[in-house]
Formats: sequence, structure tokens, C-alpha cells
Amino acid sequence: AAAAKPTAPYVVDTHSRSETHGKLRAYEARRRSAYSSKLESSSLYWRSFRDLLHASVHETARAERLVLGSVKVNQTYAQAMQATYEDVFLDDRGNPVTDIRKQKRLQEQRMLPQDHHHSSSEPQQKKSPENTTGSGMLSSLIDSQCIIAKQFGDNASHVSTEIVSEITVLRHELQTQVKEIEELGNAIIAELEIAETEVEEAWNAYYSMAMKVLGSSNRKVTDNQLNGGSSNDGSTPLPSPMASPALTDSKDIKSSPETPPPSSSPGATPSSISSSTGGGVTVVVENCNDVWVVEMRYRVAVAYQSMAWEKGSSELSKLFSNMKQAECARRVKLREVLIAFLNRQERLFLSLPSIQTPVLKDLVGRQMDRDSIEQHVQNSIRARAQYLQTQDKGSSSPAKKDGPGLSSVAGAEGGEGDYTLESPLMSELLCKTKVLEVKRSGMMSHWKTVLAVVTADCFLHLFDLPTGNRVQSGSAPEVAFHSLVPAVQVPSAADTTVFSGGMMGSSTGGGTPGAGSGGESSNGFGGQKNSWSEYLSPSESLVLPNCSITVGPHQSTFEMVETITNKGASKVFGKNSTRKLMLRAVTREETLEWIAALKAQR
Repeated sequence: AAAAKPTAPYVVDTHSRSETHGKLRAYEARRRSAYSSKLESSSLYWRSFRDLLHASVHETARAERLVLGSVKVNQTYAQAMQATYEDVFLDDRGNPVTDIRKQKRLQEQRMLPQDHHHSSSEPQQKKSPENTTGSGMLSSLIDSQCIIAKQFGDNASHVSTEIVSEITVLRHELQTQVKEIEELGNAIIAELEIAETEVEEAWNAYYSMAMKVLGSSNRKVTDNQLNGGSSNDGSTPLPSPMASPALTDSKDIKSSPETPPPSSSPGATPSSISSSTGGGVTVVVENCNDVWVVEMRYRVAVAYQSMAWEKGSSELSKLFSNMKQAECARRVKLREVLIAFLNRQERLFLSLPSIQTPVLKDLVGRQMDRDSIEQHVQNSIRARAQYLQTQDKGSSSPAKKDGPGLSSVAGAEGGEGDYTLESPLMSELLCKTKVLEVKRSGMMSHWKTVLAVVTADCFLHLFDLPTGNRVQSGSAPEVAFHSLVPAVQVPSAADTTVFSGGMMGSSTGGGTPGAGSGGESSNGFGGQKNSWSEYLSPSESLVLPNCSITVGPHQSTFEMVETITNKGASKVFGKNSTRKLMLRAVTREETLEWIAALKAQR
């Protein structure tokens, strides 16, 4: 095979890095300020709305208890009036007597002398008022007691059967609906808060990595100037963090007697480890960092949060609209039931119109059109929100809006929260992307389609693609990367429990980049993945200066062997170890092009 023409390495100088980093800082400051205000406002509005829902349930339950209490009172009054009429259910103090034996004793005590000659075996007939009152002076009063008892009994029976049952059904339906809406709304607010937390964590990870790389780059330039390289005439290039992986201080790098001098290996650094693999010499670089991966996660998290806010706000608006309709229906229904109840009470207590008429006029005179009810609901929510805001200011400290690298950022105050970042594939830290096929070492390994990414920090990342997608070798990198981004899902009325773990997921473990199925990567990308970014973590991360690249046995394949410094218990097997990967492109030309690009980044 013809040797591929070497290409120049993709270099991003320190000034460009700092400029890009400064733009991201300003962007994050504006975003965090705007989204903190939006989240606080949405949370406050939802709490006010939730309090209104509970107030509606309380009002309905209070109306039920009021009507049911009136029924119990009327039933008790009817029984007492009937006992007065019978004259056998009251003792000398006027208390109802329910015990049958006491009733018989009272009957015998209060029996007239003319009635004593009746045999106890003969059934006694009910005495008429005339027979029990002598002159008949109490006849009309006794009859009135019976009529009043019947009226109160009929009223209690009618209200219990028709009015109380309707209020009970209304309360049960309202409680069920409020519970579902409350759970759904709480889930949406919680997911929006989780989305903000995920973006902040992604920013913290990016900021920590970026400051580490920028600090290392600045130290290298300073050391070069102190050694007499302050005047650069072009013959001696300044060290660039993009010409080799971003490194920390030189004390973190070990040297080997077999390492060639820096002038003989442009892609290596003085603090390198050489290892013989095959017929060539591979320079091993330790403590490598790649800013693109954490920057990519931050950009995706921001885009994900924007979509989550869009859908979450839409669902909250639907909840508010649905509950306003339900509140309108509840108030209309409760008004009808209370009017029917008061009409029955009015007919029963005609002697007390001054007490019942004002209440009835107040209920009848209320405006019950939809616009009036919605305006009243809106005013109630606003007033409740202002009250809660006052309470919160007095009981808790204001929410923090600053994070790492966000203090004193120019242009961060004000502005809207709807921001859009470019795709991670448009980042200046990205050198080359392609959909390839990879085959790992092992008897059971097979060819698998992956998204290959070469970064300016001299890393080759391989992203496993989700199963079931139609991406294959040679497909557009944009299509492959889009399949890695998780779909936005917001809790809906159909299912309020699917997002119990968080819209953007919780830490569930999983594989780590550079380690395959789990564990800590030797290339600095160890740690567990979040479920929302499951496919955004590379399955393999190779440090190109530590790799040897050879053309494979087939026309479109090439083999990469990476030398890895053993750590921990693995040191018993030797200082270094290797891992092999076979990669395959669609054509021979693409293979040679990729080999040249990979070697250029070494």
C-alpha cells in the first residue's frame, strides 16, 4: 500500500481556547441568571395554584360537613319533637329515653287512673291528645309538635338523599382530580429543577477541566520564555496544548532513558514514557485531559434543558387550563347544591327569614360566568403568590445564581433564558469525525458500528450507537451523533410515575469511556454515567501519542495498539500493558485518510 501523505496536526492555540472559554462563561452566567428567575417564578406560581386547589377541596369538604351537620341536627330535633309528642321518650328533665324498659316504666308512671283497669294482656291503643290532656288545652300544641317533627324528619331525609350525596360525589371527584394534577405538577417542577442541576453539574465538570488545561498551557509558555524563548523568530515553535494531549505539571510525567529528545519527536513532550510495541517506539503520555467531551456534555445538557422547559411549560399551561375549567364546574355545581339546600332550609325555617335570606341572596347574586370565575381565580393565585413570596423572603435566603467561573461576568445581567448553543460537532476542539466499524480483541468479538471522534487534545473517542438505529459505516456523523442524544420526555396526564427518577435521569452506573463495560478509565474519563447521557460517554478513549497505527490485512482496515500505564493491582503484571483495536472504513481511500489524520495528531 502507498504511504499516506502526512498532514499537519489540528492545532488550537491558547488564545482561541481562552476566547472560547470566555464566551461559554458569559453564556452560562446569562443562562443561569435567566433560568433561576424562571424556575423561581414557575415554582412560586405552581405553589400558589396548588394552594388554590387545596382551598377548593377544603371548601367543598366544609360545605359537605355543614350540610351533613344540618341533617344530623334536624334528625335529632325531629326525634326530640316526636318524643315530646309521644310523651314516653322524655324523662322528667326532658332528655330522650331510648331504653325500652325505662320507656315502659315512664308509661306506667304517667298513665291516667282510668287507664289502670285495663288488663296488661290487652293491647293498649294509642291515646289521643284529647284523652291525655283532660280539658284539651294542649291539643293544638301537641299536634304542632308532631307536625314539626315530621317536617324536620322529611327535610333531613331529603337533604341526606339528594344534596349530601351530590356534595360527597363532587368532593371525591375533586380530591381525585386534585391529587392527579398535584402529582403531575410536582413531577414537572421537580424535573425542571433536576434539569437545572444537571446543567450546573455539566458546567462544573467543564469548567474544572478547562481551567486545568488552560493553566497547564500557560505554565508551559511561561517556562519556555524563562529559558530564553521569549523572542520567537519562528524557528522554534511555542508549545501548544493542541499539539499533544493537555498535560499537567511536568512532575506528573515520568521519563525513560529510551525516550528520544524532544527535537526528534514533534508529537511528544519532554515528560513522556517510551514503550516498545512491535517494531516501533510509542511515546506514552500520562495525565491526559480532553476538554471537548465535557464541553460537549454541557452543550447537550443546555439544549436538553431548553427543550425540557418548552415541553414542561406547555404541560403546566395545560394543567392550569384544565383545573380552571374544573374549578368553574365545581363552583357552579356547588352553588346549585347550596341553593337547593338553602331553599329547603328556608321552607323549614320560615320563622327565621332574617338569618337565611341574606345568605341566599349572597349565593344567588354571585356572578357565575366563565370570565368572572377565571378572573377571580387569577386574582386569588396572584394574591397567594405575593403572600408566599413575602413569607419566603422572611424565612429563607435567596437562591444562589452564581457557579464556578460565573462571578463578575460582563453582560450576564438581564436577558431572556432561551439560548441556543452550536452542536458539539461544530466545536473548535473537534478535529475529525466519522462513522466507522470497530472490532475489539477477543475470539467472540465482532464488527460494531461506532462514531469515531478525533479531538484537538489528541484523543480518539469511539461512541457506541444505540441498538435499533439505522446508522451504518459511512453515514453522516451528524445523524450518528443525533442518535446519541436522549429524547426529551415530560410527565403527562397519561403517566405521572414514569419520571420518578428524574427527567434527565439519576446516576445509575454503567460503562465508562475508555474502560468498555465499567470501572475507571486509564485515560482520565473514569466514573459512572448518568442515564440521560448513557450514550454520550465514549466506550473507548485512546490517547493518540500512546498508539501505534498500522495498515490492516484488508484494504479498508487498520489496527491501533495503545500502550497503557498499569495502575494499582495491575502493576504486578508489568509497568505497561497494551490493548488492540481493529477499525474499518468504507473504502481504502477513507482508511488512508484516517490513518494520516490520526498520525498527524500524535
